[in-house]
Amino acid sequence: MSDAGESRIGIKVKEDLGNGLNAFVRLEGSMTSDVGTSVAFNRESVIGLGTSFGDVYFGRSNSPMDKVNISAGNRSGDLASSYAGYSGNNRWSNTAFYAYSQNGLSIYAGVSTKGGQFNNLNATEQHAGTKPAYGLAVKYAGKINANMGYSVAAAYQALNDKSYVTPVTIGAVSKAGVKNTWLVNGTFTFQPVTVGLSYSAGKYYTAAPATAKHVKYRANVTANVTANDSVYVEYTGEKDTFNNAGILAANTKTQTWGLGYRHSLSKRTSVFFNAGRMTAKKSDTPFMGVTSTTKARTTSYDLGLRHTF
Repeated sequence: MSDAGESRIGIKVKEDLGNGLNAFVRLEGSMTSDVGTSVAFNRESVIGLGTSFGDVYFGRSNSPMDKVNISAGNRSGDLASSYAGYSGNNRWSNTAFYAYSQNGLSIYAGVSTKGGQFNNLNATEQHAGTKPAYGLAVKYAGKINANMGYSVAAAYQALNDKSYVTPVTIGAVSKAGVKNTWLVNGTFTFQPVTVGLSYSAGKYYTAAPATAKHVKYRANVTANVTANDSVYVEYTGEKDTFNNAGILAANTKTQTWGLGYRHSLSKRTSVFFNAGRMTAKKSDTPFMGVTSTTKARTTSYDLGLRHTF
């Protein structure tokens, strides 16, 4: 049971139109299962057309970068062990998407309507000063032999969410939303172990001559203990740097450790447990209610059942 809307329910509909074409609808929403409330289709709401050259779909879904993001833990935004491995929003609204996957090569692209993508929630368009968001991600996965495989990926997103974010002043630097971000990652599998590495960097909107940058780096290891059981450990580091006219004004740092276990009950059903511990520290100014001489720590965990169909 979760009080953070991490339980989910979804619907998939697909109809064969012939000549290699199909029409599809995907809907997914989150639920707060301990009190019985829900948000209808806040996670995904798309309608699209599938072809032999890829899928084109419209609405709200994962951003191109999120499609190639690697995370060993269960995808749960409330878990410190599963924080996004890059700077920026993981779901875009009011967006035209394209997805192609064949022979190990995957390509994802998206272009939002003006101002529709901010913070994964805002559906308002055409505000003064906003620009469409756009992104492109490419991934290739291959096998060396029956027991060894790998994947590499790169992505870039221009989020352009300047006008919706209330500026926050840190160390005399006023920052707003994320301007753009890029990501590279890779995995290597030597059965039964998979190792993943990821690095991303992004820029915030600031008033010249100030600058603000964001960096995230991640490493994880997943091991299949048995045919039905797997465990993982994951580390994520994060740093914001704020400069004013070339002089360091402030910086924030966080580091997160995650541990998890998953047991498959069947091909489509599994139970899982995840735990994460995040340590945050910020210099020069208070952060999470503490000063630069102390640290703030957060521990989170979840236990759940997942069924896909």
